[in-house]
Formats: sequence, C-alpha cells, structure tokens
Amino acid sequence: GEVWTLESAEPVQSHAALAGDVACVAHASYGIELVRELTPAEQPEPAALELLVELYQTLGIHGAQPATLRAFELRLLGLLGIAPVLDRCVGCGAAPEVLDRGGAVFDPGRGGVACLACAAAGRGAAIRPMSGAGRRLLLAAQEVPSLAAAPDALAGDPDAAAEARDAMLATLMTHLGRPLRSLEFIAKVSGA
Repeated sequence: GEVWTLESAEPVQSHAALAGDVACVAHASYGIELVRELTPAEQPEPAALELLVELYQTLGIHGAQPATLRAFELRLLGLLGIAPVLDRCVGCGAAPEVLDRGGAVFDPGRGGVACLACAAAGRGAAIRPMSGAGRRLLLAAQEVPSLAAAPDALAGDPDAAAEARDAMLATLMTHLGRPLRSLEFIAKVSGA
C-alpha cells in the first residue's frame, strides 16, 4: 500500500551510549527484533514500546545480562497474552511441588511446564526436560519488578540459567516459526 512520510521528529531520550558495547548492541537488537516479530504491524503497542525503552535503559546502566533478556522475553510474552504457564502443570494443573519432584518437561507447543504424567501427551522436538531450578528461575524472571532487578533476582545456578534460556528460545521459535537473526549475533558476541 500506502507510503508514509515522517516530516519531523524530536528525540526525547538518547541511547547512543549503547553503541560503545557490542554486547549491548546485540541485546538491544534482539529486543527490537522480538517486538517487531511478535507484535502486529501498524497497530500501536505502547506497553511493548515502554518495555523496549526499559530494556535500553537497563542495558545502558547495567550492560548486557542474559537474566535481563529472560525477564524481557517473559514480560513481552505476558503483555501479548502468550506467556508460558510456569506455576502449575499446563496439562492437569498440578501444583509446583509436583513439577519440582522430577520428570517435568517444558512443552512450548502446549504453552508451558507439564508434569511427569502429562509429559507423555506432548509431541514435538522442542520439548525438553525442566528441572525445578529452571522452572523457578523462569517464574522469578516472569515476576521480577523491573528489568534492572533481573540480574540480581536471577543470579545463581548456571545450569538452571541455560535451561531457562533454552526453554525461552523454544517458546519463541514455536510462536515465530523461525529463529531470530539477532540470536546469531548474540551467539557470536558471547563466544568472542
């Protein structure tokens, strides 16, 4: 269709300092790509924009932290009404204690964590084991009051952090149907 023209703009905030850190640029790019891909075109999403601005502010103050991205991902999915179920079994509604006993899986196709009994009903390559520590880390990321608080709130077990990352990437892949290009950038920056 139509051609839109922007005649003028006035910056309210500058995030130019992010350009001095390639990891911050990678995380900021990821945030932009995620919002762009998950929100409908030409439909205002002020809450998503505010969350993106909060990500940029947090990156500018605290630098690139994986925990910040987990909180950002979960808050964005929550705003859009597609956040994974983490506080009970997505199949039968079993309590967290049942999920943390072992044998639970993260099933992005069904929208969250499934207990051992419901795990057998899951299908798909994206299903992965979910420990109690990984589930609790994602739940804490979902409930963190601000992105700036995420690194401190989610500090701890590196295995749980890797599990949380993999679960979120599987969730996003399920919703998008393809990987985001900025993830490759983050991987290259992280490996450098």
